[in-house]
Amino acid sequence: RGYQKTRNLWLISGNNKGPCKEFDYEMFWSESLARAVLARNLNQIVNTAFNSDETFTLGLLCQIGRLAFASMYPEEYSAILRKSIADDPSQLIKNERKVFGIDHNELAAEMMADWNLPDIFCNAVRLQHSSDKNEDLTPGSPEYELVSLLKCPTKLSVVLTRSNAKLEFIKSILQEAKEKGIGTDFFEKKFDAIVNEWQDVGDFLDVPTRKVLPWKDIYAQIK
Repeated sequence: RGYQKTRNLWLISGNNKGPCKEFDYEMFWSESLARAVLARNLNQIVNTAFNSDETFTLGLLCQIGRLAFASMYPEEYSAILRKSIADDPSQLIKNERKVFGIDHNELAAEMMADWNLPDIFCNAVRLQHSSDKNEDLTPGSPEYELVSLLKCPTKLSVVLTRSNAKLEFIKSILQEAKEKGIGTDFFEKKFDAIVNEWQDVGDFLDVPTRKVLPWKDIYAQIK
């Protein structure tokens, strides 16, 4: 399959629980795997210069800095998570920098560099939340391409992993996808298959997943 089961199982099985009370370890891996599967599939649609294994790995690891903070500083990170609004990465980043002098994106990039992943992946992860204002990113650059690729999977992973995703949030995903040339036909043809792949790979890697409504039912609610 190209998912490097041995390495991924070692990474996940050794970090699927821990002492940080405010950090949901199982949800972290479920979202990470959803983002990886989504990134791999979307990469085939937008046709970047990167291959499927590369985009899968990037999606899986791009938030690994959060897990590292939770593992190394469980009490401090629990306090940060309590002070941060859920699903607000900018506030979480701000609070991390206050306490640690570094945020989870920067930490993830440093970890990936230690694992000898290509610089371009490390730079994209470091800048992954710069895409909204295009700060520190040059349009058309490889880093810009990778950061743009991560944006939609990051949001769609919420739809896959949580039953309470708001309809306005889903509409915003569709609008952003449309701006990247990904029409509703992609979701009609691919969404259910992507969910099935996420569930299958979850079984393969011992990562928890959940049942997700078929796309036709989700879309019916937002029309």
